Amino acid sequence: MKMNKGDSIAPHDRLFQAIGIVLAALAFAAAPAFAQFTPGQVLKAVDLNNAISKPAIIGGSIDGAPVGAATPSSGKFTSLSASGTATLNSLASSGATITGGSINGAPIGQSTPAAGAFTSFSAGAGVFTGQVSLGGSAGAESLRAVTVASAVNWLQVQGNTAGNAPILSVQGSDANASLGLYSKGSGAFYFGTGGGARTQAVITDTANSVNWLQLTGAPTNNGVTISAQGNDTNVNLNANAKGTGAIVMNTGGGTQVVVSSTASANRYLTLTGSNGGNPTIGASAGRVAVTPGLDASPIGAVTPSTGAFTSLSANSASIAGNGVTLTVTNSNNSDALDLVGTTGSNGAILKFIGNGASTPSKTVRVSNGTFGIINDAFTNTIFSLTDAGSMTASGGLNNTAVGNTTPSTGAFTTLAASSTVSGTGFDNYITSANTIGLIDSMTNAKAYGALGNSNGTHGNGNDDTTALQNALNASANGILHIPCGTYRITASLQESSTNNYWIKGDGQCTKIYNDASTAVPTFLFNPSTANGNVNPTVRIEGIYFYNPYVTGAGQTAASFVNEERPYFLNNIIYGYQVGVNFTSTYAPVIDHNTFFRTVGSAIDCSIDTSCNSATITQNGFFTNGLVNSAPAINLNTPSSINAISITGNDMEANYSGILFSNVFGAIVSGNYIENQTACNLCFNSGNSSIDFNGNWFGASPSLTLTNGLSNSKFQNNATYNYAITQGTSTSVRQINNTAVGTGGISLPTVGQLNSNTTTGTSMTSNTPVNCTSITLPAGTWDVSGSVQFSPATSTVVNYMHSSISLTSATVAPLPNRADIGGISATGNTVGSMALSTPVVRETFATSTPVYLVGNSTFTTSSMACNGYIRAVLVQ
Repeated sequence: MKMNKGDSIAPHDRLFQAIGIVLAALAFAAAPAFAQFTPGQVLKAVDLNNAISKPAIIGGSIDGAPVGAATPSSGKFTSLSASGTATLNSLASSGATITGGSINGAPIGQSTPAAGAFTSFSAGAGVFTGQVSLGGSAGAESLRAVTVASAVNWLQVQGNTAGNAPILSVQGSDANASLGLYSKGSGAFYFGTGGGARTQAVITDTANSVNWLQLTGAPTNNGVTISAQGNDTNVNLNANAKGTGAIVMNTGGGTQVVVSSTASANRYLTLTGSNGGNPTIGASAGRVAVTPGLDASPIGAVTPSTGAFTSLSANSASIAGNGVTLTVTNSNNSDALDLVGTTGSNGAILKFIGNGASTPSKTVRVSNGTFGIINDAFTNTIFSLTDAGSMTASGGLNNTAVGNTTPSTGAFTTLAASSTVSGTGFDNYITSANTIGLIDSMTNAKAYGALGNSNGTHGNGNDDTTALQNALNASANGILHIPCGTYRITASLQESSTNNYWIKGDGQCTKIYNDASTAVPTFLFNPSTANGNVNPTVRIEGIYFYNPYVTGAGQTAASFVNEERPYFLNNIIYGYQVGVNFTSTYAPVIDHNTFFRTVGSAIDCSIDTSCNSATITQNGFFTNGLVNSAPAINLNTPSSINAISITGNDMEANYSGILFSNVFGAIVSGNYIENQTACNLCFNSGNSSIDFNGNWFGASPSLTLTNGLSNSKFQNNATYNYAITQGTSTSVRQINNTAVGTGGISLPTVGQLNSNTTTGTSMTSNTPVNCTSITLPAGTWDVSGSVQFSPATSTVVNYMHSSISLTSATVAPLPNRADIGGISATGNTVGSMALSTPVVRETFATSTPVYLVGNSTFTTSSMACNGYIRAVLVQ
């Protein structure tokens, strides 16, 4: 480098010389594109000044920090690592990123904007990216805006001028965008005025809410809507007041409806619209009461009301309807309904309009102190009753005149006594499906002094024994009616005559309480001799035999001795030793009774054969025999009884259901037998030919049949968690039963097929052999079989035989056999040949082997047989 200023170098020239050297070095180190001087250029002071005033530093380092190495610069310093202070006057920066430091002593950061540094933005719009918080420190701010990726809608907050409210709105690119407001957790929404001092509305949280309230505006001339909406198809809308407050409905004209509070209300008013009929105002229970009444406004189209239906002022007013009911209530002796005849001579009239000649109209009237029924033409008083109690009928009874002093001949011909009525013209029969025959009279027990005033405890109430016994004696060949009441007796009510008796109560309200100090029957019928060739008939019906004072041997609700077909119907027996029993009686009928908690059996047929041809139908047996371990129905007879029918009964929770012994030819059908302690069905010895059909057996100890039951069948029954198995019994069958749950009926099935097949049994000419066999259980079987003869190709066959035999390897006699003879055929000509037996019916008392026997006469070579035997159970 040359300096054009003489040979001497002044001090400032030396400075410039040093700077020039440095700049030259920097120029040489830089890329040629950035060179400030060219080689050989004469440097002048002005050139150096210009170079220093606008330095371009490309590479190297400052204070040991590289420039342009790890942090390239494009015309600016991206970071200042020195701790000193840099003062930049009139600095302008576009798009600069400031990542730290402070302005005017306030920190500058991404999460904490400086207060006093960036206090406002003068540009038209400012956007902060990422999460932006205002007010407070991070995590304790008052407002936070979070970023939603690809958001196109936003919340806009807008101030307003004086007198106008600020606006919070939804804006964005969607044409229709909703605004969602959500509280956190179970928090509520509060809407208030006065800066929050006065709460005006609260929306509370409902856990698992799927239904909500909807408020809907409306266009001109339409009403706004408050509605229930949600996921449910039908959602109620509830309006609740607090405490005893009311629900008040107002319009511009003031209060219109008030629903007031009723403490512990359990009935309410219902308003129901209609899709074609009449809307209704109703009550959830009871009736609708209008208080203080109806005003003078018209009710209905043609029937105006003055007050509350006090009169019908319109002429020819009518009330029409299908089955119209008019209910009028009153108290004490006040009028309930008044019919007043204001003019005319016919008085007050109530007319019943008929529908023609077959049912002409009739008029009921009160005139001149007489109540009467008049024909349609007002020409005949059909019936009249005066204030004095005199009654007249224009036609009498059955067109026969009846008067106080002139009894009718043909209707009531004579009055024999003040307490009884009899006569030859009286229809001496009861029209009933259960008529027991002719009766001569009906006797009321209370006419003989029975009071029926006990409460069913020991010693309480009148002793009605004598009164009931006298009434029973008087009712021979008739009916003794015992009305409702609890009649206490202390001894048996007995009859030993040969008359017929029908004792009839009024059902559950007619109770007889046996308060005897010893165990005696309540009723005992024991005629000394038969009434001609037929024993007398006794019928007890509609009595509640209430829990007796004592129980013990010999006590029954009713005992029948020497009776012919006694009836015990529609009674209740509670707590007796035995319900009913029979001695030397035939064909009793026990129907529609309820036996409950008897000590022993409810029905005892164990004394003799009295229950031959008995009918036990539609009774209920509950918790009987538990004390004495007795069956509900005891058929444990010492000798054979037959033709018993036990149908349609309900037996539950007794000690046992039915005990059979020496029963032959019975039907047990359609009963519900379940949950007995010991057994639903119990069998001792000698029972046969019993048909168990269509019953329900359930949930009791399982039944294993023994030799106590034979030649019987179970068909069309259902079992529930209950099993019946064969055991040692060999002749009990089942047909078409159904099992529910565990168990079921496991007995041989009528129609079941047993079979067996054997192949390749070697034969010797003219020597019977078992081609196959089968062992059959006891029963009646249809047995048949087929023998296939298989000769060698050179064997000459002359004769073949097959038979069903009960003896091993023994030809059976006719008709149990089939034979083919007189042939001469070789095996290579005929191949295998089959010969079937006839169908043979065999009956076995025990398991028995049965053989399919084959035999053949042949020569030259060998013969084998294949056998198939089949047996079908028919009984």
